[in-house]
Amino acid sequence: MPILALVFALLLAAGLSERSMAAEPAPESRGEAGRRVWLRYLEALDLAAEGLESGDGRLIDQAILALREMIRLDPAAAEPHLDLGNLYLFAKGDLQLAATEAREVIRLSPESVDGYLLLGRLACLALRQQEETEVSGDREQGSDLYSLVIASYRKVAELNPRQTEAWLILQSVYEAKRQFDDQVPALERFLAAPPIGPENFFVQRLIDPPFTEDQAWYKLSLLYLRRGSFDAALGAARRAYEADPDTEAYESNLWRLLELIPSREEEVRILRQLSGAAGRPRLTLRYAAALIRAGREDEAIALLRDPADLDVAARAMVVATAQRRLNRRERALETLTRGLAATRGVDRPGLQFEIALTLEEMGRDREAIERYEQLFARLQRAGSRPADSAGLLNRTVEHLAGLLRRTGNRVRLQSLLARTRRVVDEQNPLPDQIAVELLRVDGRYPEALTMARAAARRYRDDRSWLLTESSLLSEMRQFAESRQMIEASLIGTPEGATEDSGLYLHLAGILEQQGDLEQALATARRATELTAANLLPPDQLVRARLLTASILHRLGRQTESVRLLREILALEPAEPAALNNLGYFLVEQGRSADEAQRLIERAVAIDPLNGSFLDSLGWALFRRGEGVKARQMLERALLFSPRSATINEHLGEVLYSLGRTVEARQRWERALELSDDSSVRERLRQRLK
Repeated sequence: MPILALVFALLLAAGLSERSMAAEPAPESRGEAGRRVWLRYLEALDLAAEGLESGDGRLIDQAILALREMIRLDPAAAEPHLDLGNLYLFAKGDLQLAATEAREVIRLSPESVDGYLLLGRLACLALRQQEETEVSGDREQGSDLYSLVIASYRKVAELNPRQTEAWLILQSVYEAKRQFDDQVPALERFLAAPPIGPENFFVQRLIDPPFTEDQAWYKLSLLYLRRGSFDAALGAARRAYEADPDTEAYESNLWRLLELIPSREEEVRILRQLSGAAGRPRLTLRYAAALIRAGREDEAIALLRDPADLDVAARAMVVATAQRRLNRRERALETLTRGLAATRGVDRPGLQFEIALTLEEMGRDREAIERYEQLFARLQRAGSRPADSAGLLNRTVEHLAGLLRRTGNRVRLQSLLARTRRVVDEQNPLPDQIAVELLRVDGRYPEALTMARAAARRYRDDRSWLLTESSLLSEMRQFAESRQMIEASLIGTPEGATEDSGLYLHLAGILEQQGDLEQALATARRATELTAANLLPPDQLVRARLLTASILHRLGRQTESVRLLREILALEPAEPAALNNLGYFLVEQGRSADEAQRLIERAVAIDPLNGSFLDSLGWALFRRGEGVKARQMLERALLFSPRSATINEHLGEVLYSLGRTVEARQRWERALELSDDSSVRERLRQRLK
C-alpha cells in the first residue's frame, strides 16, 4: 500500500534516528566490533531518513539492506528489527513483513514498549483496511485482529501506564466490541495521561478528527450512568459541558442528568455554579426554570429581568410560568402578550399555547377555547407544522377537549376529535385516548373498555393501553381481572426493572382501590425501591412516595404519612401533589389550619385545573366556616373530576350546612354510587338515613 509511505513519512523522518540513537549504548563502550556495527547502524538510519525525505525508494532499499546487515552482525539487538519494521510499515506499506519484525523485537526484548506499540499499530491498520474494503467473509479474522489490538496495547499500557495512545486505542476498540466495563477504565486512564501531541502522526492520521478530552468525559458520563453511578455520570457530564458548552450533545446530556437529581436545591446549586462560570443565554433560562421548580419563582423573575441576549419568546414563557405559579396570572398574560408582540412575524406556537393555558387557568373559558382553536388550526395547516410540534399539538387538543367537555360543547368536541384524526399520524393514539376518557367520565365503562382493547390491538407497542384497560376494569370493580393483567405483565428480571417499577406502582393503586391496604403498601414500597435503584425520573419516584403516603394515611398511620410528605417537599418544595396532600391530611387531622390552607393554596396556584386540589381547598374553607366560598370551590372541582366520590361527599356536607338538604342528599347518593371504600360507603349510608 504505497500511500502509507506518504502518510507516515514525516513520523519516521522526524523521530526514527533520534529515538534509535538514544536507545543504543555509546560507541566507545562497544569495542572495535561494536563500533563497526554502530557505524553501520548510523549509516542505515541516515539512508532511511534521506530516503523518506526525498521519496527515493532506492535509498529506502539500501537502508533496509544496511539494517539487515546490522542484524547479521548483532543478532541479539532488538532496535534494528524495530526500525526495519517501521520502514516496512511506513515506507513500503508491507504489513506482514512489518509484523514479522515487530514480533522479533518482542522475542528479543520482551519488555519493549515500542515493539508492542508497532504490533498494535499494525493490527489497527489491518483492521481499518478490512473495514474500509468491507471484507465481511472472514469474521474470525476480524475477531483475531481485535484481539491482537487489545493484547498489544494492553501490554504497552502495562509497560508504560502513561502511554496515552494505548488508552485511546483501547477505549475505541472496547467500544466497538461493546466491552463497556473495560472501556470505562481505559477512558479514565486516557484522561489521566499526557495529551497526545502533533508529533504522534500515527494517531493524528488514524483518528481524524482527533479524540478530545471533552469527548472522553461525555462518553464516561454515558457509561457511568449505564452502570448506575449517577454522581460520577453527572460530574463527567459537567466536565464535558464546561470544556465545550456549544456542543448540543453535551448540553442535552447535562440537562437530562440534572433532571434526574432528586433534590431541586441541588439542581439550582449546580446551575448557579455553571451560570457563574459563563453567562450563556440558554443556561440562564435553564437556571431560571430550575429556580421555579425549587419554588423560588421571585428569584427566577429577577434573574430574567434584563432580557439582553435572551430569546424573547423563551424568556416570556419562563417568566410567565413563574408568575402563574405565584397566582399572578394577569401579569403572566401581559408578559406573554408582550412576548408575542415582540416576535411578530415569527411563528411562536409555544407562546400562543401558554396564552391559551393562562386564560383557561383564569376561568376565561370562551377566550381560551378560541385561542386553542386558533393554535390547532395553525398547527394542522399542511406544511406549516414544525417537525417538533407533535407534542404541542397533543397538548392543545387535550386542553381544548377538556374545556369543551366542561362547558358542555359536545358538538364541537366531536368535531375536534374528527379533525384530530385527520391531522395526526396514524401511530398517534391521541384521538382514541380522548375518546376513551370521555366515555369514562360519562360512566360508560363497557364502551370505554371495548374501545381501549381495540386501541391496544392497534397500537401494540404502546404499553399505556395495558394500564388504561386495567384502570377501567378497576373502576368497574373487576379487581381480580385488573390485578391479573398487571401481574402477568411483570418481567421480574434486572433488565425489566424499569418497566416493572411502573407496573408495581399501578398495581399498588389497584390494591388501594380494592381496600387491600397492607398489600398496597408493600407494593408501593416495591415500586419506590425499583424506581430509586434504576435512576428513573424524580417525578416517578415522587408518585410512588405520594401513593405510599396516601396508603399510610388510610391505614391510620398519620404520623408516618405526614413525615413522608415533608420529606418529599424537602427535595421538591414546589411539588403540587405533595403540597396538596400534606395540607389535606392536616385538615383531616384538625392540625395546623393556617399551614394546611397555605399549602393547599400553593398547590392550587401551581395547578388550578386539578379537581383534587380544588376539592382540598374547598374542604379547608368549609372547615374554617367559609361555607359559601367552599361551595363555589367544590362545584368548580366537580367540573374537573365529576366522578370523584370524595368531591361529591364534600359538596354534600357543604350544601347541608347551607340548608340545601335536597341537593346535599343528591351529592351523597352520587358519592355512594361512586365510592369503593367500604368505610366511606357506610358513612354515607348513615348520612342518608
